[in-house]
Amino acid sequence: MINKLIQFDLDEKLFREYYYLEKTAKNIQDFKLKYQDDAYNLNIVLNPEILQTHSLEEDYFEKNQDIIILKHPRYIPFFIHDHDYFEIIYILKGNAIQTIEDKVVELQAGHLFLLAPQIKHGIKVFNDETVLLNILIRKSTFLDTFSDYMKEHDITFDFFLSHYYAKDKISYLHFHSKQDIQIQNIILQMYEENNMQDSYSNTILCHLFSLLLAYIQRKTQENTEITTNIEKNENLKIIQYINDHYKTISLEKISQHFHYSIPYCSKWIKEKTGYSYYELLTHIKLQKSKQLLLNTTLSISQISKQLSYKNPESFIRTFKKYEAITPQAYRKNEQ
Repeated sequence: MINKLIQFDLDEKLFREYYYLEKTAKNIQDFKLKYQDDAYNLNIVLNPEILQTHSLEEDYFEKNQDIIILKHPRYIPFFIHDHDYFEIIYILKGNAIQTIEDKVVELQAGHLFLLAPQIKHGIKVFNDETVLLNILIRKSTFLDTFSDYMKEHDITFDFFLSHYYAKDKISYLHFHSKQDIQIQNIILQMYEENNMQDSYSNTILCHLFSLLLAYIQRKTQENTEITTNIEKNENLKIIQYINDHYKTISLEKISQHFHYSIPYCSKWIKEKTGYSYYELLTHIKLQKSKQLLLNTTLSISQISKQLSYKNPESFIRTFKKYEAITPQAYRKNEQ
């Protein structure tokens, strides 16, 4: 598999040739004639400004597709962009230069770079030796699909959680790990599965990604060096506590646990998340309900009870208010 990935794809051959081309008028004209049958990639190298600077989930993901893994083309022109989904950059071999906002980061073989949605970035891979894989993960379904597999109070859990409920979001995590063979094998399995694209692929990819998250979290407990845009997102402590105890939580319990007054806790939550306490709790419960709707066969009444709603009607009313659809319709549409 690695030997196959090292081989140049047709688009990479075009990008590479243009990168090293002496840009005389004659050479450019000859280049155009040579690649006239590949108008799309020819246009990219001649007019790199056409490259998409903002990508929506629907630009890449099919319905009921949560994970995509792609080989990043070497020598593609550098461009700054952002997108609505999470991305993990994995350097299988070689090195690359990542620009994120106003910072330049060097990525080496074995490094993992977790990148948040709406963060402007670009990457340079201008050598023959590098193999870089991009793992794209839907933000809209991440908590529904993967939250049960995340170990709470871990930096990776903080990274993903911050993009749902916190104002101070973690832009990226950079794992300076050595070439871990287990992580490498999982990612290569994901790449192979992505290329199959049969009716089982999304399920298998999600399970492999959950396994990858577990290995990444294990590495955070070892001596793996991690860098990020903030040292510690302290704002997540109360959010995590509400997330952990959403069934029985109250402002009084938060106050007792963190030794703050109730008015202070209420003000703090609003200031740090943009939500009132009740709004934040509602959003957390809605995320939990989506997970139960998609991943279990529990009835609406059972889900309502599990989420501590007074009755099913209250749950249905709240769900429809925020999602503009009933829980039953959501389950039917998403499955």
